[in-house]
Amino acid sequence: MSIRFDGRVAIVTGAGGGLGRLHALALAARGAAVVVNDLGGTLDGNGGTPTAASAVVEEIRAAGGKAIASGASVTDFARGAGDGRRRRSANGAGSTSSSTTPASCATRASPRWSSTTSAWCSTST
Repeated sequence: MSIRFDGRVAIVTGAGGGLGRLHALALAARGAAVVVNDLGGTLDGNGGTPTAASAVVEEIRAAGGKAIASGASVTDFARGAGDGRRRRSANGAGSTSSSTTPASCATRASPRWSSTTSAWCSTST
């Protein structure tokens, strides 16, 4: 028996590369319509370009799946939530069924593995 997500929408943050990309590809392969969310920034949190998210969307579509790219920050609820709803509705994908954040980037001051608990929590919420 295979787990399927047909008719469901999954938002995957950090999906432009690494574990996030793999999660997005796996969910799409199992039928989910995927919102590929990635700021496209550097490891230190600077910059931002939709290139990485768009490349993953193209991979998903090339394999026959449904996906859209989103460069909205998850810390900006008005833009992030509105952007996701608007795009999902435009694609006829329906309401969100799943949201996953499989990986996280460095804090402004230091990498996650050397952060304090309070620094970790302030960037993980």
